[in-house]
Amino acid sequence: MTMTTPEMAVASGGPSLLRPPASWRLAADRVDGDTYVGVFLRQTERHGDRPCIACKDAEGRWPQASWQELRDAGVALGAALVHAGVAAGDRVALLSENRLEWLYCDGGSQLAAAVVVPIYASSTADTVAQILGDSDAVAVICSTPEQAAKVVEVRDRCPALRTAVLMEGEARGFVSLAELAAAASADDLAELAERACHLSPDDILTIIYTSGTTGVPKGVMLTHRNVVEELRAILQVVRLREDDHGISFLPWAHVYERVQGIFAGMTAGISASVARDLHDVAGDLRTVRPTVMNAVPRLYEKMQEAIEARIRAAGGLRAMLGRRGIVDCTERARRRRQGRRIPPLLALRCRLWERLVIGTIRDGLGGRARIFSSGGGPINVATLEFFDALGITITEGYGLTETSGGVTANDPEAPRFGTVGRAIPGHQIRIADDGEILLRGPAIMKGYYKNDQATAEVLKDGWFYTGDIGELDGDGFLRITDRKKDLIVTAGGKNIAPGPIEAAMMQDPLVLRATVIGDQRKYLVALVVPEFNTLRDWARQNGVTATSDAELAADERVQRLYQGIAERASAKLARYETIKKVAVLDRDLSEERGELTPTLKVKRKVVQQSLALVIDKLYA
Repeated sequence: MTMTTPEMAVASGGPSLLRPPASWRLAADRVDGDTYVGVFLRQTERHGDRPCIACKDAEGRWPQASWQELRDAGVALGAALVHAGVAAGDRVALLSENRLEWLYCDGGSQLAAAVVVPIYASSTADTVAQILGDSDAVAVICSTPEQAAKVVEVRDRCPALRTAVLMEGEARGFVSLAELAAAASADDLAELAERACHLSPDDILTIIYTSGTTGVPKGVMLTHRNVVEELRAILQVVRLREDDHGISFLPWAHVYERVQGIFAGMTAGISASVARDLHDVAGDLRTVRPTVMNAVPRLYEKMQEAIEARIRAAGGLRAMLGRRGIVDCTERARRRRQGRRIPPLLALRCRLWERLVIGTIRDGLGGRARIFSSGGGPINVATLEFFDALGITITEGYGLTETSGGVTANDPEAPRFGTVGRAIPGHQIRIADDGEILLRGPAIMKGYYKNDQATAEVLKDGWFYTGDIGELDGDGFLRITDRKKDLIVTAGGKNIAPGPIEAAMMQDPLVLRATVIGDQRKYLVALVVPEFNTLRDWARQNGVTATSDAELAADERVQRLYQGIAERASAKLARYETIKKVAVLDRDLSEERGELTPTLKVKRKVVQQSLALVIDKLYA
């Protein structure tokens, strides 16, 4: 067979990449439409040269790729992986922050029938070694020399690893992305097409390692069918339009943003922009002007706090009008959700507030926001009501890595705040006798990679045992109470769910994070991380002087302030559920210390170890 040299193509503002020769074709209808590869190829045929995705770079520019360019880059890299000896079913790890090349490599790996193993860019070298070793990854693709250094450090602990690729820069033992792609031949392209055409919905698409809040991370195997059924179901509830434009902040190594952000957007045919990080959310929102967005609760809460701070800073009449406008529009939104009559005078005032207050706030969020989605933890109802007053619905849902993302969701047109919505189409919820949430449906994982025992513990008689505690109301709306493994059993034998207490404390703008402790102890205590910007304002207003955050946190008046917040948060609870003592921390919990997961969930066991001295003093 004559070898054909592929031509060079440049994604708009993006990196140079190979693309298949003009004579090479892979009709989308030859690929099973129940695989994600089939879904993606059909969309690329449909949208062609239309802009698909843009990623902000270090210079603040937004290089973009069209649907066709995204497909071509994926084909080129898929053929390169074939040439490198990656077989169907082999694991290919991606160690990178969000960027265009991440998408190219994800798509190329899928076309080559490989299994994508994403790794958070914030991972330590030990975590990288654990994931590469456990997944038996034969190839790893890193974004930068800094990420490559982690692999170099632990490479001898990864016996299956044969190929190491670098998106930019140079590193010992790594081949560049361009060099890898340049080696692909017409034979490799033919093999790639053959693999894509033989993909089955039951083939594994990805192995995602859990964040490990309760133990060692496990590799969750999600098939093409799992992901496609999840996408089809969630898009029946959260109805995206082709004129929508999304913005992506969260890491694609997490199932939430990868499936319900990127994959859902591509399945719906919308375009998206990808922020570089969370350092300039406000500026990115104004630049991108998104209509839809996924985020974690804390981002929405910080956005609310920033807006309220600007209203206060306006001072005088402007501040008073701003507050009044929010109050009136909140009441109007609440009446709409409840199907109650809106008094004519309230309606008239709200039309005025839309011109004077609400419109300005919405402009600060890009001016086109329609549906925001919240996941990764509980969100304050007050925050949901605040955004609803602005005409922006935040839909809260629930899901896990093991469920391919969200398996419950609130309908944006009829949300029930305080719940995570109802089961998405094709899925079922059941509450076990001990309160554990059980789920069933086609989005549930195939199992844990190389861990039959752990799989058998959570998959029983067709049901997935989530480890979360919750309750269903009469209309099928689910309310999450806590993690089963987070339940505190006091020395007196009382079972206590810490989540609601922590959530109540974090509703106060002075609290950034609260962690309740008390397992096998006589009473409950709380570790509180202040929202230091707000606390400094409080200190100035109350005559408290301090030269550092540590000095401020140690001040007796600040200690009394947070003790009062804890007491109010638990005032309506049973006596054994009240917080007896509080420790005000002078720093936040951190991912670097292992206290938080990459999605900012608290690792309670690690926190109890790292802050053991602080906790022991509370019980002294």
